[in-house]
Amino acid sequence: MKKVIVIGNGMVGYKFCEKLRSKAGKDQFEIKVFGEETIPAYDRVHLSEYFTEQSEDKLLMAPRTWYEEKDIDLITGKLVVEIDRDGKT
Repeated sequence: MKKVIVIGNGMVGYKFCEKLRSKAGKDQFEIKVFGEETIPAYDRVHLSEYFTEQSEDKLLMAPRTWYEEKDIDLITGKLVVEIDRDGKT
């Protein structure tokens, strides 16, 4: 099984995971996503609506349970500043 590390859990990172899972099954790729923010990916385009009428949940691209159901390891609240390809860390 190949491992895929996604650094950044914004709209693009989320869409990448969504597309990868739809094209390749759970047995083909182990996916780990790192996001600096403490919540899953959200719709930044409509963020200003959060202050007027939207709830936080309505802005989410998908809840944490979506990542769990898709066997995607979501790690939030972690800023990635460097990768070590040789050490795989």
